[in-house]
Amino acid sequence: MPRLVTTVGKESSSQYEQAVATMQALIHPGLNVATNPTTCHYLVASGNYWSWILTKKEWIALGQKIDFESFEKMTRSVDSTEAQAKHGFANSSTRARHSYNVVTRRFTIKMPSSLHESIIGSLHQALFRAMESLPVDVQMRLDIRTYLKWPLDHGERPVGKKVPDLALIIHRNPCWILEVGFSQPYDDLVEDARQWLEDAPTVKAVMLVKMTEQPPFRSPIHSRDLADVNLEAWAKPSEMFDAIVADHGRQPFGPVIFSGQSWTGGLSEVWSEWWVRDDHGRPVRQGGRQSLLGPNASPISLPIGAFLPIVGVQTPPLSVEVSIQQVQAKLEVGITYLAMERYSDLYAKVYELQNTSESSVDSGDFRDSSSS
Repeated sequence: MPRLVTTVGKESSSQYEQAVATMQALIHPGLNVATNPTTCHYLVASGNYWSWILTKKEWIALGQKIDFESFEKMTRSVDSTEAQAKHGFANSSTRARHSYNVVTRRFTIKMPSSLHESIIGSLHQALFRAMESLPVDVQMRLDIRTYLKWPLDHGERPVGKKVPDLALIIHRNPCWILEVGFSQPYDDLVEDARQWLEDAPTVKAVMLVKMTEQPPFRSPIHSRDLADVNLEAWAKPSEMFDAIVADHGRQPFGPVIFSGQSWTGGLSEVWSEWWVRDDHGRPVRQGGRQSLLGPNASPISLPIGAFLPIVGVQTPPLSVEVSIQQVQAKLEVGITYLAMERYSDLYAKVYELQNTSESSVDSGDFRDSSSS
């Protein structure tokens, strides 16, 4: 049976066209460096977060052109095992996370980086240790999730699904959410918090963590020049970590320098803040921001017990303290891994560009054949 296809036609917005080009470039980085260097240069400059305003018609058409489930599986993967064995590179295995809200009409793609994982891992470990100290009957009602597609409802109207960076679950419902932003603008992080508190009734609090890279990363090689790169003169990505760690003159939070090029800026700020509902049910920021960098930074306190009442079960007061030394140690490793990811990704793009024949390229529909 023929598949019903929605077309957007000439009235499609430039944002829709940019979303299509971006998703195709993320799936086939080598191909799109050759066919659309402007898009690929934009990808590098944008980091790991992209956002567009799309009509519902455009969103449906986008899903028909690029199957979302297949997109998550295919992004950031290396098809050539020969390339991995020979050159020692592999892109991050973290899946892209996408969401669309029919009320705000915002479509977003987020790829958690090593810096995201530094924060997420620290809080996940602290929550897990705290849960182990609780009575068994309480533990059975709690869960921690790092990948949760949760439906949002604006009143009676379903508005889409959202994936948090970390969620604490009680009775199978999220009650506490962590959202981490690196390249993601602060205003978009706040919008995340508002959506959780407005459209997910069981969520009681949202913790935001914002990181800023200064200066912002710029690829040392423009995409239009990748075809002329001599990979034989480049170190293998697998050799990069030890070389960086051996550089005793490096700064713990960046910039990270390798082979005479900057692969990250420095972390100029990392801070957290909390969002809750006020007495009228409206999302508001609670208290001030807490810096997570510097020698005077305080431990992160998660007052989980304040918004996790379990009906029928007596629970002790529960406040989870996260060691700031642990967080900073993970950030130091995370920014090194981020440099490796960027170097490895650029290395992979060059390799794919120089080793992909035009006959092997599917320039049309990027849907997975098994889903058609």
